[in-house]
Amino acid sequence: PRDTAFVAFERVLRLCRERGIELIVFSQPACVEMTDDYRRTGKWDELSSVSARIAEVVRAGGATYLDLGGYAEREGSMEGRGRSFYFDALHYRPFVGDTILERLGFKLTDAARVARDAAWE
Repeated sequence: PRDTAFVAFERVLRLCRERGIELIVFSQPACVEMTDDYRRTGKWDELSSVSARIAEVVRAGGATYLDLGGYAEREGSMEGRGRSFYFDALHYRPFVGDTILERLGFKLTDAARVARDAAWE
């Protein structure tokens, strides 16, 4: 099943390249507590292996890969600890989302930042 998913993903990458679509793929940042659970339960190697393969396939397909979770690479990781970055283990705070958008090349206006911050106070 996993190989089937990669074949389908490679097809998407090929279609994007053929049609001139710039594709950026990124792994979600993860809470340290969550990644610690993966390590403690012995699933970290599998997660890292799949993530490394995703990075390899994306780059071979001519797209950009950002490993913000640090699963395949440590450089660029946005792994954060606890409530300063996350509401809970799977939901990060708005400034983390803004950072992701900025790393993807989007520029947030000062007004958008102020409105976002006011909504979360």
